[in-house]
Amino acid sequence: MPMIPLAMPPAVVTPIGASMSSEGVKQTAFFKELEQWRKTRHDSLSRENGWLTLVGLSWLAEGENPFGSDPSNAVPLPQKKAPAKAGLFVLEHGVVKVKAAPGSGVNLNGKSVEADVDQALKSDAEGKPDVLTLGDLSFYVIKRGDRFGIRVKDSNSPVRLNFKGIASYPANPTFRVDAQFVPYEKPKDVQIPYGAGHHGDHAGSGLRQI
Repeated sequence: MPMIPLAMPPAVVTPIGASMSSEGVKQTAFFKELEQWRKTRHDSLSRENGWLTLVGLSWLAEGENPFGSDPSNAVPLPQKKAPAKAGLFVLEHGVVKVKAAPGSGVNLNGKSVEADVDQALKSDAEGKPDVLTLGDLSFYVIKRGDRFGIRVKDSNSPVRLNFKGIASYPANPTFRVDAQFVPYEKPKDVQIPYGAGHHGDHAGSGLRQI
């Protein structure tokens, strides 16, 4: 029998021999859960720091990495949204620091960054990362494996402002596949491929057996 890792969106698992009345209740509950899941997904995408605001991702090299709106920067920011040379990201021995240029207007966690002074930054691997802001832009350090990058978001990105929602179709119970959840004796690491070309380990709790 094929074994499928547990994943979202939500699904209905119906025991063999369930009554029609019980089946109807389960379907109604599933439709409500699905609509709530779709709404949550829509709201998550369209919020001010959601995925629709993503405008850049640059991987850092060891040493100095200039950032700003000049396209020649190691970390380019959107045109007309930042000074040509806004500062430097410095990567040394697994630590990322920021050094803002004078008059750049860069803030760190809501407070002005002192110019020409190195300040260490927490990445998303340490929980909530330190967030730099500059006008509509926000950017922060991400760590994937042994690589460090800068993820850039624009709260007024055209993609977010022109978002019209996600096309979807009504759920059809005839396409449902009955399955049995088979839990692992203990959680197992499951490798999930990411769009940036690397993998991440996530704890898997079990499988759906068809």
